[in-house]
Amino acid sequence: MDARARYIGPGEGGRSRVFASELEVKAGRHDGLSFGMFRSTFPPGGGMPFLHLHRTYEEAFYLIQGEVEFHLGDEEVRAVPGSAVLVPPGAPHCFRNVGEGEADWIVITTPPVAVQLIEEVGSVAPGDLDALAQLFDRYDSELLERRPHWTQ
Repeated sequence: MDARARYIGPGEGGRSRVFASELEVKAGRHDGLSFGMFRSTFPPGGGMPFLHLHRTYEEAFYLIQGEVEFHLGDEEVRAVPGSAVLVPPGAPHCFRNVGEGEADWIVITTPPVAVQLIEEVGSVAPGDLDALAQLFDRYDSELLERRPHWTQ
């Protein structure tokens, strides 16, 4: 096997908590790859409720279990198991678990530093939207709303 290649087994990888989500990071900025990847699970109602965009990052979400509602640009879509949601740079988006059980998905980002942004969101005090907006700004992203999207 090539010395740069590696195996990351079930339950292995860095662990983080972001809002109500549990992340298991499989690839991040220190892995020498052009992408980042993590598995995330979150309960009903959980997700990223604030409409936001990433100016230079791409994200791909592949839903394994659950039902997740996305706001993508001007439309609302519901992802079910086997669905993929592809978010190019500059596309406003947010999401929430609208199913009755836990949502489980794989997320791939490019560049891999986007995983670090997501992990650092977990260190922001709940409700401190100024700090969240500043964090997004440091990572070439923008928080577009200051309250959860679906309560407006």
